Amino acid sequence: MTNGPRKSARPAASTGSPQASAPDYGTIYKAPGMADWMWLVIFAVVVIGCGGYVWSQLGIGSSLGRAVFAGSILLAVIWATLVYALKLSSAVALGPGGISVVRGPWRSELAWGEVDRLAERVMASNGQRLRWLVIYALDTRELHIREDMVADYQRFRVEVYRRFKEWEDHGGTWGTTHGGPYSATDDVQNLITWWLIGAGLFMLPGLYCAIFVPGGLLLGVGCVLVGLLCAVMALRARLGRQTYRVDAQQVSAHRPLMTVRLAWPQVARVERARSRVSPLYQVAIFVGRIALAIAARADARIEAFPWQPRVPEYLALRGEGHYIRIRLHRVANPDELIAWIEYYDRASRTPRPASPALPAQPAPALPAPRDLTGATGPVDPWGAGRSSEPAATVPPAMSPVQPVGFPPVPSAPPRAGQSHPGNISRPPAASSAPPQRLTRRLGGTDFGEIDARILAVLSDQPAPASLEEASRRVEDDDDAPTTRAPQAPQTPPGPE
Repeated sequence: MTNGPRKSARPAASTGSPQASAPDYGTIYKAPGMADWMWLVIFAVVVIGCGGYVWSQLGIGSSLGRAVFAGSILLAVIWATLVYALKLSSAVALGPGGISVVRGPWRSELAWGEVDRLAERVMASNGQRLRWLVIYALDTRELHIREDMVADYQRFRVEVYRRFKEWEDHGGTWGTTHGGPYSATDDVQNLITWWLIGAGLFMLPGLYCAIFVPGGLLLGVGCVLVGLLCAVMALRARLGRQTYRVDAQQVSAHRPLMTVRLAWPQVARVERARSRVSPLYQVAIFVGRIALAIAARADARIEAFPWQPRVPEYLALRGEGHYIRIRLHRVANPDELIAWIEYYDRASRTPRPASPALPAQPAPALPAPRDLTGATGPVDPWGAGRSSEPAATVPPAMSPVQPVGFPPVPSAPPRAGQSHPGNISRPPAASSAPPQRLTRRLGGTDFGEIDARILAVLSDQPAPASLEEASRRVEDDDDAPTTRAPQAPQTPPGPE
């Protein structure tokens, strides 16, 4: 699980609910409205039928008859739009952020962080005992939903309690949705619906006035132009819909025609501001509240608090010539998005501590080399833990290697019973005399600083067991007379 922000509404024990692997977009519970749809169809058929009957009575070529028939169609369409927006489109939406009552383009939302407690009441209505789900807010607001408002009340009741418990346990951030990177999208569906409703309310009467009303061409064209402007604004809202993505490297805002990316080290300023509510906006809010009050009196299945739209609020990120403006009032969970941005921005500005240097590991001890000293061969200078140079031994059948700085060593004649080196047919006869040492004894001022053990090895003697024994051998060699090998008599040269 990725480390990230966590915002807790209140301390509580975790229920251990599994973490979703995909974003949670919520559930919509629609109201059963088959009877309302039947009554709406009956009304449209009756109105259009009356208009057709009047047209037939006035004559097919009568302009007044055509105007009456077109007027009946326009009346049926406007009435169907109003009935659908105020009653047939009623639904209850549940999401990770809160619970909402939807009526056409209006949405009365109550966040889970503002909910104090949940309750269930049983009250009589028209002689029937019906259950009500009551949601109490911290600011004394209340939301009452009757069981016949949703098609599956048992499932709706369980999900309401589950989502509220998840908010209490996890706080409503990524603990109840999914891990990072976090992404959010502008919810512009209501805005598009508003603009399309305005386009229809202006364009249909404008066409009717321009075509069927004598002298109403200018009025009709003006209404059509206003309707087209509303349609353009709906298209602009759709093309301006942004998808925000926040991860450990950067924050990006993607729209159908452009993508802006800003790395966290480049972010210089993060500003949060609210837009001033214009007078035209306040008039639209007043008209919407009147329409919802009328709809609430016609539908007693929901008792909600007065509708209040979100205040336009923006979060701006600037740095190195790039600019990203996040419309918080269009995002489903603005607190969650702000928490992620604050977390990654703070993490990028916090210097990372230097990693401590690892202590040097001692080299593993190598095993002692194997002693290769044989019964008849020379002593292995590297075996049994010795650390000296190899002895300079020369086979009898080969010429000795002349050391640098030494006088030449005379070659000894073959001993009795020893054949010429080239004759290999007969083995050499055994002799009881010890072999003559061919290596020269090292001594003098030039070799006074050499270790006694090294001198013993270079003198072709067995390695001493200790330093005292080596010193004793060197003293004995200094006291012993030097012997030279006998030389063959030289024959005087004969006469020429």
